[in-house]
Amino acid sequence: METIVKNEKYEVRFDKSKNRLFYTFTGFWETPDVVVDLMDDCKKGLDQMSSGFTLLVNLSAIKTPSKDVRALFVELQQITMGYNPGRIAEVMDSMMVKVNVDETHDISGVKTKQFDSVEKATQWLDE
Repeated sequence: METIVKNEKYEVRFDKSKNRLFYTFTGFWETPDVVVDLMDDCKKGLDQMSSGFTLLVNLSAIKTPSKDVRALFVELQQITMGYNPGRIAEVMDSMMVKVNVDETHDISGVKTKQFDSVEKATQWLDE
């Protein structure tokens, strides 16, 4: 497992042997300015993956994002889809975050499966 970046707002890691990318988002992102390097950092992870990779997105520690930040998530989802992912699992435990995430999916067209634990998401990705 290799870490591309870990800071107070997000972490991007990958496991080349599993062809799996990991995004972990934390805290409250008031504006996209608090994560100015997010796209570049995520692209570095995406560049390590092969077509059909799996993605685990951990949203269990993020607060409900602002409208501007939701637009950033839509853009990230669209970029990710350009790399031809396989299964995408999302972990979240807040209904408000789920509502916001579902709205971004409606816009970007990304298809995911949502879980309440990293363990369940990992098990599904490993199938």
